[in-house]
Amino acid sequence: MKKVFLVSTALLAITIGVSAQNNNVTDSLFKSLQGDIAFFNQLEDQRAANLIKATGKARYKMFQTQNNNILLKLDTKRGRIWMVQYRMKDQQAMELTIDYFSAVSESDGWNGRFEMYPTNNMYNFIMIDTETGQVYQVQWSFDKNKRFVEKIY
Repeated sequence: MKKVFLVSTALLAITIGVSAQNNNVTDSLFKSLQGDIAFFNQLEDQRAANLIKATGKARYKMFQTQNNNILLKLDTKRGRIWMVQYRMKDQQAMELTIDYFSAVSESDGWNGRFEMYPTNNMYNFIMIDTETGQVYQVQWSFDKNKRFVEKIY
């Protein structure tokens, strides 16, 4: 919203400046507005960084599996999960979705809404929606047909 206001203000100022007789005034006004826009963008970026620091809740978290080369990446806002393999010797680095499942929409989620916990089975994790208490079984596998995210009723 702030960015739209700033851009609108900048365009209005440029339009007024174009009609002005003195090009130096227009250039000066334009440079001033560019500085203001850069300043507000920097404040917006800093605000987002401070919010993460204040809440301690990042959007994405990595979870170690019992397989040395595989990690699971959790979108703590929407409940999406990816299998991440990093490169070792002859193995290829890759990132694959566990399932195209998203527990909630972008607008209904927030950082930290979903958490994930390992089980005694190295291929299974439990994900919980901290808002509703709903739990999901998450199974990763190298075999595409064996990867899934499923509600536990």
